[in-house]
Amino acid sequence: MTRNLIHIAIMIFAIVGCSNHEKTIQSANEKLDFQIVLPSYIPSSLELSRANLDETILLLSYQNEDGTQYVEFIQDNLSNPLNIKALKNYIYDGEDPYQYVPFKSYLIIGDFVGEYKEIPHLNAFHYQFIPLMSQSYNEYQVYYSIYIVGLDVEEFHLIIESLK
Repeated sequence: MTRNLIHIAIMIFAIVGCSNHEKTIQSANEKLDFQIVLPSYIPSSLELSRANLDETILLLSYQNEDGTQYVEFIQDNLSNPLNIKALKNYIYDGEDPYQYVPFKSYLIIGDFVGEYKEIPHLNAFHYQFIPLMSQSYNEYQVYYSIYIVGLDVEEFHLIIESLK
């Protein structure tokens, strides 16, 4: 009997937790003055564990049960640490300012362009990016950052390419 009550309590907690994340994402869609994007692909070992909305920032965290694999995805339209001029040069001329820097480069993945960094000793990837087909490239456009730990590079690309 006690075991059944514990299972029911866990199921209720999981359902309520999921609905709170969904409410945060829905609220972000309504409040933020840019269209948020969500991954349509996340590895089956990961679940949405956190969704936080600040005034201009949406943070989504996905992780596996033991925390050894995770994805942190930030969407913001006010702070952009990327060098937009260098990104434009890369888009139009293929000029990568990091061509001689190990584990760092500019990269186009799907509908996005940005700064890619591989962190081998942590089995991690970091990608700061903007939409590839932006109407105008300026410092105050929507900016994304994704940090992935414990997944391989193919999974990394699948996640980025699935953002819609």
